[in-house]
Amino acid sequence: LLNDTEKSSGCVLVDMGAETTTVAVYKNRLLRHFAVLPLGGCNVNRDITSLQIEDLEAEQLKLQYGEAIYDPAENKRENITLNDGRTLPFGDFSNLVEARMEEIIMNVDHQVKLSKYDKDSLIGGIFLTGGASEMKGLEKAIRSYTEFTTLKHKKEISLQLRGSNI
Repeated sequence: LLNDTEKSSGCVLVDMGAETTTVAVYKNRLLRHFAVLPLGGCNVNRDITSLQIEDLEAEQLKLQYGEAIYDPAENKRENITLNDGRTLPFGDFSNLVEARMEEIIMNVDHQVKLSKYDKDSLIGGIFLTGGASEMKGLEKAIRSYTEFTTLKHKKEISLQLRGSNI
């Protein structure tokens, strides 16, 4: 996903998946630090299901309303109506999602600190990939919780082999 120039100048590749978040720190074309965090997009879903919401609906709500950082001034929505007719205060939902995303981002930031490379030496910034990296407001949240200002999305290339026995 990264080219030689990006790895040479120094950068952090963050792959935010369903169950894990992988952090890889590159500098001078070499992998300098690598960690797999046991946190991902499914943790957000599990938090939502703690509100007595089914898994499938939790995923739908996360995709439709979830934001990595919640600003009540930007979003005036009052309630979310659930499939069973109950209402959920939007602020409560958003705070739940934001808290988990903050935890993931802060853990990523901690891994960068453990790499012993400061953000000034990683001039390529952070490259985001993975399904959970598509959450609304993620780039704003990363800028808010870390000192990184350079952020880029790298879309994953997936290959489906249909009818293959491999």
